[in-house]
Amino acid sequence: MKNQYHSFKLFVVGFLLAAGLNHIPSCSNNESPTQPIDGNPAEYSETQSMKNLSDSLISAFKSENKEKVMNCFNEEFKNTYQPIINNTTKSLSAFGTALEMRKLTFANSLYAEYELTIDGIIYTIAYANSGDSKWQLVRL
Repeated sequence: MKNQYHSFKLFVVGFLLAAGLNHIPSCSNNESPTQPIDGNPAEYSETQSMKNLSDSLISAFKSENKEKVMNCFNEEFKNTYQPIINNTTKSLSAFGTALEMRKLTFANSLYAEYELTIDGIIYTIAYANSGDSKWQLVRL
């Protein structure tokens, strides 16, 4: 009986030690490496280069000049968006007006995403920086 009590004590001590050691390196919900950090959009800031691209896009869309709009796109995405821009029946100036009231929803040193509202519908557009500080449109 004394042997069983001693074994039980060792088991409980071992269990508590294992539980304590497991708890020490555990991450809290605030620092989870597998969950995205909930950022407040107010924390993101628009750089001057991003503003310059936005100004160029506003000007291009408001002028209804499809070539100017395409010049703002990253080379990789021009082939994808050129048929869409060239065949659109909607006025491009609505995008220019919406860009003036854009809302930055995410930004880091290489990628930025904005929300635009046109006729009550929310759209997102994205800019990318290839590391050369020159921002280009990658998603419309």
